[in-house]
Amino acid sequence: MFKPQRANARTKPMPAPVKGWNARDPIAAMDELFAVNFDNWWPTPSYVMVRKGHTAHATGLPGVVESLMTYNGTSASEMFAASGGGIYDVTSAGAVGAAVASGFSEDYWQHVNVANTGGNFMLLCNGTDSVQSYNGSAWSVPTITGVTSSDLINIALHKRRVWFVEKNSMSGWYLATDAVAGAATRFDFGPLFKKGGHLVAMTSWTIDAGEGADDYFVVITSEGEVAVYKGTDPASANTWAMVGVYSMGAPLGYRCFTKFGGDVSVLTRDGVMPLSKALMSDRVNPSIALTDNIQSEIAKDTGLYGSLNGWEVIQYPGANMLIMNVPISTTQSEQYGMNLITGAWSGTWTGIDAMCWSMLSEAPYFGGNTIVNKFWDGHNDNGSDIDAPALQAFSYFGANSSNKFFKMSRPTIQTDGALSAMTFGINVDYDTESPVSEPSFSPSVYGIWDAGLWDTALWGGGVDTLSTWSNTGKIGYCGAANIRVQTNGQEFRWLSTDHIYETGGFL
Repeated sequence: MFKPQRANARTKPMPAPVKGWNARDPIAAMDELFAVNFDNWWPTPSYVMVRKGHTAHATGLPGVVESLMTYNGTSASEMFAASGGGIYDVTSAGAVGAAVASGFSEDYWQHVNVANTGGNFMLLCNGTDSVQSYNGSAWSVPTITGVTSSDLINIALHKRRVWFVEKNSMSGWYLATDAVAGAATRFDFGPLFKKGGHLVAMTSWTIDAGEGADDYFVVITSEGEVAVYKGTDPASANTWAMVGVYSMGAPLGYRCFTKFGGDVSVLTRDGVMPLSKALMSDRVNPSIALTDNIQSEIAKDTGLYGSLNGWEVIQYPGANMLIMNVPISTTQSEQYGMNLITGAWSGTWTGIDAMCWSMLSEAPYFGGNTIVNKFWDGHNDNGSDIDAPALQAFSYFGANSSNKFFKMSRPTIQTDGALSAMTFGINVDYDTESPVSEPSFSPSVYGIWDAGLWDTALWGGGVDTLSTWSNTGKIGYCGAANIRVQTNGQEFRWLSTDHIYETGGFL
């Protein structure tokens, strides 16, 4: 007598790879909430989305914009771009006018905002041209004595004093308290450092050492040696003392510091290192880096492009985002983004050729070739598609030794319009090729004002949640969802994927 066999089909729901890109762990031992490939995506705590794009903001600049500088006045902020030997006001959108200051030999400036009883000032230096000053209405060359102004290449503000780095030296120079010009006093850091090189950058670091928060002064050299000082007046041994000298990876460029979360992080050849951990660890411990999950890619990038200008880390609080800029030529760059809430990293962002970054009115902007763009604005790159492939980490679905027949998969997505293209499939046994199937999704078509018929057209504009089963038909021990999306004006989120599969015997 025939005995019916029990069906062995199983279903497994799997969240999207909200832990972000993993370029560290072996592909065969990776947490299934990571992604093997994750280009042009952004991980949030509850879903992943195709990153937002950028729109043109200021156009008509004479060349590559190597510096964006935001001046913060008492009542308004302004943004300036350095390009083609001139500085241009790019606060407002549209074609730029004439340069507000010109005749410069270098466009790679460092700057700081300073306020005193005389008003609000922005000071900037580049190591080739004289130091410049802007007071909200006029540009000028401040009189700085004791040092050649054009030799000052980096700048910082600490305990109401402006500090400068003299290029190709171990000399720091500081002005009087609250001064934005006048006599500069030399401070020789050379005897502290054993590895040689030259000073690169300085910054303030606020930490709590047990007696309340205090600002420490941090100096880093081209060889990755770090000196930390405590105090207010460098001319007095009673009020200025060295805390210690430490070692970390060599910094990448003069814009290597960023502050967030009560800490200072340094962009180095070892990754983005928080000072609070880096100075308590040995350099050979890479796990303390914020970039630990993607450190192998950072190592490749620094080996190929470490000598180029354009390395920078910027924080965008509005999206809980840390952006790391990686120049790959004098006019092109890529980025990595880290979610400040979860620590998850995006894959490589392409199509954003940024050579510098700045914030204006809580929004991020970047300078490119003859243009300044507004980032995280819209869902295309100045009209071009955003191409976003993603391969989730492989899973054995709880049965490492059993072969499986993956029958169907259903991604749950949210979108607010028809996509330029979308393919989806499941890869098995560590195959990383792109998917070829094209599932059918039908997002709602909303009415257009002055075109849609009243009481007929669907009004709205929010995202639709869509789920469609796709035949996968793959056999393997482990599987991973593989999706590729091209957006041009559409928001796209990937929430989860359901899999139907049958388990076989032990082979």
